[in-house]
Amino acid sequence: MIFLLSLSAALLFGVGDFSGGFASRRQPVGAVLFTSQLFGLLLVSLVSPLLLEGVPRAADLLWGAAAGIGGAVGILFLYHALAHTVVAIVSPTAALVGALLPLVFGLLIGDAVSPIGWIGIGLILPAVVLLSYEHLEAGTTVEERRRAFLYGIGAGAGFGLFFILIAQTSPAAGLWPLAGARITSLAMVACYSILRGRSLIVRGQGIGATIMAGTFDMAANIAFMLAVQSGRIILVTAVTSVYPAPTVLLARLINGEKVHPLRWAGLAAAAAGVACMGIG
Repeated sequence: MIFLLSLSAALLFGVGDFSGGFASRRQPVGAVLFTSQLFGLLLVSLVSPLLLEGVPRAADLLWGAAAGIGGAVGILFLYHALAHTVVAIVSPTAALVGALLPLVFGLLIGDAVSPIGWIGIGLILPAVVLLSYEHLEAGTTVEERRRAFLYGIGAGAGFGLFFILIAQTSPAAGLWPLAGARITSLAMVACYSILRGRSLIVRGQGIGATIMAGTFDMAANIAFMLAVQSGRIILVTAVTSVYPAPTVLLARLINGEKVHPLRWAGLAAAAAGVACMGIG
């Protein structure tokens, strides 16, 4: 059950990312981000009362709020970096750091991994980098690459912290910590957009894809949270970290984008790694 929830989270995150990218071609990125998260908050607010009787503990809500800060920091670092630095460096760096931090944390708290599980992790980590591959444009300077690398670390650290912190909530809290996380991240994204004079709401073309992005992203968060509350943070985050795979496949199937050979290699490694994690 934990493995299936983790795999579902990866698939849902991938579809959400594809939908968000599709919407961002038609609307400002900040508006897509804020509006999609607003719909995600609506979804979790509707579902949460169905899964919890009573009032969640304050500690769980605080863990959720802290996770929301980490997630918002990761998103803001990533989108700023994608707009102003070298995408070919930012994307794989953020993906790798975001996958590594929860794995290291899991080891520190004593999360056990079988030998075949280690083989899976050994396949998944390079797969994450390959799946995030972008062609490095000629003419980039050393300073541009350094900035892209640092922003990628910042983005990955934010995402990794989100996964670690949301895992600290208790099953008794239901999904309410995700609502706390989303409220916090919405507030931070809103402040960032307002200070930069950017629009917050998507209107007209792109609204459907934006709603899909927010809905799938929150559904992924729900699946991840239900899985990680089991205490198997290494298994859950390792499997979830292959979320770029469905994004790559959807881009190929729907947009007709060519898949670089390195990404095909990443898809193969991700499939093998996930299979090993499922067996282990």
